[in-house]
Amino acid sequence: SHLLGRSLSVGPQRVCPMDAFADALGASVAALFSAAAIYPVELVKNRVATGGLDNESVADAVVALYRAGGIRRFFKGVSVSVAGNGIEKFIYFFAYSELRRLLSVILSNSQLVDLFAGSLAEWCHLPLTMPVDVFLVRSGAAPPHESVIQVFQGAVASKGGMKGLYSGISAYPILCWKPGIQQLVFEFLKSRQLTSSHREVLSSAQAFTFGAVARSIATVMLYPYIAAKVKVQIGHGKKAASNPLWELQLQVFAIARSDGLPGLFKGMPQELVRATLSAALLFMFRERISLTVRKAIVG
Repeated sequence: SHLLGRSLSVGPQRVCPMDAFADALGASVAALFSAAAIYPVELVKNRVATGGLDNESVADAVVALYRAGGIRRFFKGVSVSVAGNGIEKFIYFFAYSELRRLLSVILSNSQLVDLFAGSLAEWCHLPLTMPVDVFLVRSGAAPPHESVIQVFQGAVASKGGMKGLYSGISAYPILCWKPGIQQLVFEFLKSRQLTSSHREVLSSAQAFTFGAVARSIATVMLYPYIAAKVKVQIGHGKKAASNPLWELQLQVFAIARSDGLPGLFKGMPQELVRATLSAALLFMFRERISLTVRKAIVG
């Protein structure tokens, strides 16, 4: 088929369910590799972002984690992260592809299609993957003797029930725009590159670079809310008694009052390293794996 190697961004209206499945499967497999590769960085970043013990620096957090269990401590819970990321990316990219197809009928601007499809698709996986996100945030600061199950139990107990596994969900009316911005930037760069080079697929280096750039821009734009969400998930957040949608904004205000504007960007270098590397690896593997899956399906 002449569409086998064609980017989904070339014409969202042409995406068929099999294309969406191939893209989702490719992204899911790619997520397994990227999640495993950056897990130690994720662990350290979450420990520093949540305050760790006595507001540790990155170096202090690395030393503390190593002393608590050696190299193995940096991979505690990695299976949960890998499984959660695989599920998340399959659901996200399948929903993203289908939403792009539907929205392209309504909107003529492809950038708006990417932005809205990328943002709306984020809500599709949250019911399954939000508990994994809470676990990852809490595991960095958890005592070394706590098992994976005990970390989950602590999350449940922190909110008096299963809603503890969805702590920080109030952040997503804002944070759902992060993947939307990421997809908009990536697809824009990808479309320009493919058009100028007269090729149908990106090279691995191009996919890696564009993924890193897209994630960096999205992260910098929304980082204060990313940091506030982590505080809420670890149990340090301000409570919004009347309206939970204000919980995140109240936390942002609290951080600004106590630490000033620099406090809103505390931990951003670590998050940029983790997030950009994760996204770069994801997009690089996804481009190749999705193409291979399409060829196998269509023949």
